[in-house]
This record gives sequence, C-alpha cells and structure tokens, in this order.
Amino acid sequence: MASQLAPQAQTTYRSAPNAAEELDRWMREHPEAQPVHTHPGDVSRSDIYVENTWQPIFAAMRANEPINKVTGTPYGDFWNVTTIKTIQHVEALPELFSSSWEHGGITIGERPEGIEEEFQLPMFIAMDRPQHTGQRRTVAPAFTPAEMERMSAEIRQRTAEVLDGLPWGEKFDWVDKVSIELTTGMLALLFGFPWQDRRLLTYWSDWAGDVEMANDPSTFDKRQEVLWGCAAYFNKLWDERKNAPPAP
Repeated sequence: MASQLAPQAQTTYRSAPNAAEELDRWMREHPEAQPVHTHPGDVSRSDIYVENTWQPIFAAMRANEPINKVTGTPYGDFWNVTTIKTIQHVEALPELFSSSWEHGGITIGERPEGIEEEFQLPMFIAMDRPQHTGQRRTVAPAFTPAEMERMSAEIRQRTAEVLDGLPWGEKFDWVDKVSIELTTGMLALLFGFPWQDRRLLTYWSDWAGDVEMANDPSTFDKRQEVLWGCAAYFNKLWDERKNAPPAP
C-alpha cells in the first residue's frame, strides 16, 4: 500500500512551477523561438494532441506509407513507424534499434546547444538487454497475479474515492481530477510512495518528459534541479526501506 513518511522525515520538495507553466513563460518571452512544423508527417508537434487531431495523420501514414522519414523538424530528422507489425519488428531488434540512454534514449529531443555536458539519467525504460532484462526480472515479482490480488482492495478503495469525490452539476477538469489522480494514485500504491506526496510523481514526470523544453537552453538547469530533487526523494525512500522490516 502507499506509505506514510514519519513526521521527522517530512521534507519540502519543489513542486512549482510545473513544466507546462515554465514552457509557456519562455514561449511568451521568446515568441521568435516558437517551433515551426512544416512536414505533414511531423507528429512531434504538440498541438495535434492538444486539439485531438492526430488520428487522421496516423491513419493516412498507416494506409499510404507505414514507414516514412520526416525531415526538417525542430528536433531534427526522424522515422515514423506506424503499424503493429513494423513496431513489433523494431522492438524485437534492440541491437539495431536501441532504446539505451547511451545512444540517445527514448525521447525525440536532444540536449540544448551550448550545454557542454549532458545530464544523463540511466533508467529502466531507456536500457537495452541484458541490462533491461536483469532489471525487469527484479521488478517482475511485484506484478504477479497474486500481488495484483493483494492490492486490489486498496486499488478499488482509492478509485472509488476519486470518482465519489467528483463535483455534481458543474464542469471540472477530467484530466486533473481523474486521469492524473488515478494514474499517480496507482503508481503510489505500486511504489509504496507516500500518498500525501503522490502529485510529485506527476510533477517530476512532466519535467523529465517535456521534449519541447529542448528548445529552451535556460530551462536545462531548472530541469536538472527538479530531477535531482526527485533522485534525492527516492534515495531517502531507499534508505528508509533498507532499514525497515520486510514488507509485502
């Protein structure tokens, strides 16, 4: 279940501004740096997801050119691989199509120009085998049917609390109240993460994954500061767990 920090261990961690607010500020101050997307297959543009217009673009690619190269984007050139069969083929050949952080990782963005040393973060989802295989085996016992059954009561309880707490007769932000809350809640349960701090998971994830920030060299240090805060938090949890009695 989600854990609670002991009173003496309570620490305040940075939780503002979020990545979207920081990016919006920088775009307002530097309108000339607004990314320009001209290629019809450039699916790196955020507006097609914000406006929910991405489906026809992907449908056209799957029908006419399942594998296609996109050039001249704000993030450089890249390939679109759009069908199940081709995606499975790529995923099955990590020796050719690496996910490793050592070879660029899993994001489309590059580090900003002028940054002499890249802030590298080795992580489970950005590794190739055999490193990925070993770490996958380590976490696999936490996702067995027996473990899911053990957590099912609290998962249902937390889900019911989210849905029962929604307002009646008024508009509300579904993403914030439901999508984010359910996702971060389930991650907190899986990680044994302190429930009262669960929104930090969203905050850190957004800062880590917002590739549009690659257009702004000034946010690099801020992003690094946020991610060091994330690392410090999990390191503290690790130290607590090492010295605690075994738990489910």
